[in-house]
Amino acid sequence: MMPALVPAETPVAEEQARALLQRYVGTWHLDALLAEPPVHRELEALGGPTREKLLRNLSVSGAIDVYGGALSLMGNAPHRGGEEEAVLCVEVLGGAWQLHAAILSAGRVSVYSRQPRYDFLPICIRDWVALVSTGHRYRFDPPDQLEMHTLSY
Repeated sequence: MMPALVPAETPVAEEQARALLQRYVGTWHLDALLAEPPVHRELEALGGPTREKLLRNLSVSGAIDVYGGALSLMGNAPHRGGEEEAVLCVEVLGGAWQLHAAILSAGRVSVYSRQPRYDFLPICIRDWVALVSTGHRYRFDPPDQLEMHTLSY
């Protein structure tokens, strides 16, 4: 019986991903995450004006979270929630780091990723796009088809 072939980088990639999550999840260490060499390189590829708008639109945010296996941070520019917002998602896949970002500005959403198709984007980007595209409506008002059931213990 032949042993299963496992790429040599798989254990390292899994360890990298686990270490990355442990280091940043639940923290406010955005500057440290952005300084990670692979993340920094991806941010540099965005170009100055886009990078600055992304960082400004993340300046009011919560802790770094995990969303669909990616580190995720959502935020907005000071006093501009609903108008100037952004999301940053960082994945470690197969040993490669991928940065995905989206910016809401002037009523338009722009996505920045090396992925060529919308359906290839991580769920943290696609869900954020859906959220801001509805003006955060479903954070406050339930959709018509929602049924609430209160559990009693």
